[in-house]
Amino acid sequence: MITYSDVEVRFQDFLALPQFNLTVQEGEFFTLLGPSGCGKTTALRTLAGLIAPSQGSISIAGKDVTRLRSDQRELGMVFQNYALFPSMSVFENIAFGLRAKRTPKAEVNDAVAQIAREVDLTPEQLQKNVAELSGGQQQRVAIARSLVLRPKILLLDEPLSNLDAKLRQQLRVQLKDLQRQFGITTVYVTHDQDEALSMSDRIAVLNKGRIEQVGTPHEIYVRSATEFVCTFIGDVNRLTPQLVKRLAAAPGSQLQPDAVTYLRTERVTIVPDEAGVSAYTIGGTIKERSYQGTSSTYSVDCGDNGMLRTIMREDDTDYRTGDWVTLSLHPDHLLQYPDGDQAGPESGLQGTGKQAAEESDGQAVLR
Repeated sequence: MITYSDVEVRFQDFLALPQFNLTVQEGEFFTLLGPSGCGKTTALRTLAGLIAPSQGSISIAGKDVTRLRSDQRELGMVFQNYALFPSMSVFENIAFGLRAKRTPKAEVNDAVAQIAREVDLTPEQLQKNVAELSGGQQQRVAIARSLVLRPKILLLDEPLSNLDAKLRQQLRVQLKDLQRQFGITTVYVTHDQDEALSMSDRIAVLNKGRIEQVGTPHEIYVRSATEFVCTFIGDVNRLTPQLVKRLAAAPGSQLQPDAVTYLRTERVTIVPDEAGVSAYTIGGTIKERSYQGTSSTYSVDCGDNGMLRTIMREDDTDYRTGDWVTLSLHPDHLLQYPDGDQAGPESGLQGTGKQAAEESDGQAVLR
């Protein structure tokens, strides 16, 4: 288990991490997620021993490692640019750490061969220069070089950011499979929300050096604790104050009429006109359609109630620009933040409550 306790990191007058507190469980794939400059890489490098905190402590498995050198922490780290040695072969890159420890030659050969098999590097590739490999293969070399030392913890600093989109998707699966295979505690840094949601057991969302929310991918996405998390993760509609007030006025509603309110695009649904009037519906005209293959995103002009976007599977839609449609907004899916960006995990998220929706005996049709 990894524990940050009141860790503070300063760079001269700049406070990068103010009182950083976090716990990562053993065997967990844990992601530090946030925009550039939010402090996620600083937190990772502090754990690795590459940055010394000005205050606080870090412990691994109950042992205080705050003042230990990097090589004394039993960590493996994969950098964004992989930090491979271009003049060495793949074999020599993987074997570098073992040789630095003066491991016997026979053990080095066996260990490199074994880890190469586990990360799908062939004997032929082991003899190649790293410059001859693709980006994905180089990434596997960097991971193998870290894992061959059998560390307790693997640290990954945006290892997929330099790869093309299709390869990133493939390697997400491979990385997660490797982590499960080795059962190794992994701390992963990324700014990519899709990566974090698809790979992580838990996520910490960082903003300006502070943790906004820690939770499972589902909790982070569905029950975003702050406005920052809500808008940073996924695609959302910000409802106009006028629309919020009208929704809040519906019988049985528990919405706060003056709160900042969001609704994720996939939670806005187009319902057929013949379905009849239902609670929380609003009419509008399709102004734009963005085609994504398996789905399309529609921008719907709802007049004084603003513009709403909805994403629909292609199998379910045949709408065109100019069509009048009826949108359904379920109160359980609305996310409200009374204090805007100042909202925190304790006070920011206001659930509308399924019970309130079920108890409502009235209907609100917003046109």
